Formats: sequence, structure tokens, C-alpha cells
Amino acid sequence: MRSSTRRNTRAVAALSATAAVALAACSPVSSSLDAHPGQSDDWSSTYADVHNSSASSGESPQDPTLKWSRDIGAPLPGPATFSPLEELQQASLSDSGCNVFSLEIEDGRKSWCNRQAIGGPRISGQINKFGDSYWPILSGAAAISGEGEFRYGTTPPGTATTARQLSGQLVLTVSMFGQARIYGTQHGTPRGAPFELAGPVPNVAPDYGLSWCETGSRGCPAPAPAAVTADGSVFYLTVWAPGADAPELVAVRVDSRERANPEKYVPATDPHAMIGMTELWRTPLPHGRTGAPVVLSEDEDIAYVTSPGGVSAFSTEDGSERWHHKTDVETDFAPAVSPDGTIVLGGRTGAFYRGEDDETSDEMTREALAGSAVVALHDDGDGASELWRDERAASLSAPVLSSDGNVLLASREGRSGVAIRALGGDGEELWSKPVPGAEGPVAGLTLADSGALALSLAVGRVYFFADD
Repeated sequence: MRSSTRRNTRAVAALSATAAVALAACSPVSSSLDAHPGQSDDWSSTYADVHNSSASSGESPQDPTLKWSRDIGAPLPGPATFSPLEELQQASLSDSGCNVFSLEIEDGRKSWCNRQAIGGPRISGQINKFGDSYWPILSGAAAISGEGEFRYGTTPPGTATTARQLSGQLVLTVSMFGQARIYGTQHGTPRGAPFELAGPVPNVAPDYGLSWCETGSRGCPAPAPAAVTADGSVFYLTVWAPGADAPELVAVRVDSRERANPEKYVPATDPHAMIGMTELWRTPLPHGRTGAPVVLSEDEDIAYVTSPGGVSAFSTEDGSERWHHKTDVETDFAPAVSPDGTIVLGGRTGAFYRGEDDETSDEMTREALAGSAVVALHDDGDGASELWRDERAASLSAPVLSSDGNVLLASREGRSGVAIRALGGDGEELWSKPVPGAEGPVAGLTLADSGALALSLAVGRVYFFADD
């Protein structure tokens, strides 16, 4: 039986939706907070939010205990995300049956499941304030209601990266071939022409080159989701166009104009607006890139890009490089970035593929399975200074920043086990919790606003921890 808390949550959501629809009926323009809600405030996407910041508004738990765990039955490509309906959602890569799951936070019971053509590395759903979600799939993206009903699918060529809401009424999909498209969130209606960031899309299978996306190699034009400004007007991502010698950082503006008067800008929430995309600038990435996404600073003035063994900061105004800092930490993830300019890097996935030159080795896989060091930096404006470093962190996940300044990690414990660790703002360990029966690569670690933690293992198991 569903809990009373859960029933009340759904009731409130339903009443809110009804009121919103009534309000929308009185106005030709719907706010992004009414019947077309924007992204949920909780950890609702792969890297927490549209900035890809990996920063939670929740405080870290003080003494978490394992509340439940659940086998999903197939490998997990990315982290769990939190729905406002008191559920967490998880994708899997099963060959048959359900592969999108919504689990009740209270006890891990399956609320619903759905089958979609899930594909791509380090992906998750993008959840809005009513619990609806948008999922990356082969040849498009899928929208699922908070109750688990399939709403619609889109069909851009290639495998989509994690979707991004630009507003309550617009959702952005970028395929790994580098094609960006914008759809209406309500019905999946295309809102304007596709925008090709890496040249014409090749006539190949939708998963062609997907193995190169994990490491950001040349064969994958756009391996990771875009970082989007809070108002949805500009997005940033790394692109490696076929034939180009090096990858680039690209900024794209979302234009919203009046159909009858294209010279006049109107709000993107206007259902009659004509939506387009314009490239603002692109700049080379001289230090290379990984398969991780761009991260925006809190004030949206800086775009951070990880490179092999380092991180760079670029001005979002014109794409000029402000600084590059060599960390000597190899990571597969984007850095976690706090509002005060703290940058934390580290984590390995252990899920490597052979690249176009067949250079990836079993030794690299073993190295990744051992985890990485973790380093914390501070953005000083014209450079970065190191705050602390943990060479023995053995981090297996993207770092998570809590609102009280702590860093949460999934780390290798012993030869093959896993533990969740909390580090203070000075890098000192606050606590460490071994995860029973956990082994192998980690698909993701996420922190809810409530202080609860969800750990997803690549082998197909989800763990839920919280304070008593």
C-alpha cells in the first residue's frame, strides 16, 4: 500500500496542476511555473542541475544508515535522480522488459516502470517540478509522466545526451552527433529547425561512435549534456566536429521571436513564439577534453571544462580562456562547483571502451576501477589555487557538494568493495560508510535536498542511505 505521505504529495501536485490549468486558460501566455513546470529543484538530472554543478541544496547527512537496496536486473548507465513525488528514478540498459524505473523513497518499492531505447554513457532523466521526466534514447528523447505513462517521443538522429529544460515550455535535446533540437514540453512538438553544431549528421546507425563518447574521443562530436543558463537563453557544450584537429567549446543562444514580426523578441514561454538557435562563439580547447560536460559557475560568467589531468576556465562572454590548472588527477567526470568558487575534481567510472585507434587497454580499466585522487581548487579569477588534495581517495564517482560545504564520494574500499565518504571543507574525512555487498564500478552518487543519498552501481543495484 502506498504511504499516506506519498498520497498527500500526489494530491497536492494534482490540485496544483488543476489550478495551474485553470489559470493558464485565462491567459495566452503560460508561466514556466504553472501547467508547464520547469526543472525540479531537487537533484533532478545527471549533474544535479542545468549548470551541471553537482551541488545540492541539501546538507550532507551526519550519520547515514542503509535504509534499503534494490536490484534493477541490468547494468546502470548513470545516477539516480530525485522526483518531487518522493521517488527516485533510475535508467538501466536491459535487453528486454522495463529499463526506466521509479522507486519509492520510503522503501524502494517500484512505483512504475517503462521500457525505452535507453543509450549513452552517464545519462539520467531530466525531472520537472511535477515529476514528469525526459529521457535520452537511441534516435531521440522520450517524455514520461510522473505516473509512468509514456507521453511522446522525439526523433533527432543519433543517441541523445541527457535532456535539458530551457523553460517550462521548452526542452533541449543534443544528440552525440552534435544536432541540437528544441521541443515543446507538453506534446513534443518541434519548435524551430534543428541546429547542427558539428556539421551535417552522418547517415549511420544512431549508436555509431557511441563508445567514444565515454572518453570524449574524436569519434564522438558531442559526448555530454549542455550546461544551460538559469533563464534558458544560452547553452554551452564541447564539440569535436569530424575532420577538426581539436575539440571546441561552443556557446549557443536560444532566440525567441514573434512570428508576425521576426525582429521583435518575445518570451520563450509565449506558445506562439518562433524559436531558433544562434551560435555566439566557439573557441578551441587547447588542453583537450574528456567525456564530461561543461559546468557553469553560479553567476554564469565562467564555463569550466575538464581536460586530461587538468581543468580550464573560460569566459562565457567571448570564450576567452581565463586560466588552465594542471591537477595531475585523471577523472571521467565534470568538476563539482560551489557558489563560492570551490571546484572539486575526481572520480573514475571503470567503464571504458576501445577508441578509434584501439588504444584503450585493460590496464586502463584496472586503473579506473581503483578510483582516483580528489583535489579541491578555488577560482581566484586569473587562476586557481589548490585548497587540499586526497591522493588516497580512490574516488569512483563524480564529487558531490552539499550546501554545508562538505564533499561526498563513492570510494573503493579494499580490493573491490565500495564505501561512501564525507570530507569536510578542509579535505579531512568526516565519516566513511562501507556499502554492504557493493562491488565494481559506480554509476553515480546523488544527494537529495532532504540529505538522503542514492548510490547506483554499474552492475545494477541501487542503495538508499539517510540519517535516522
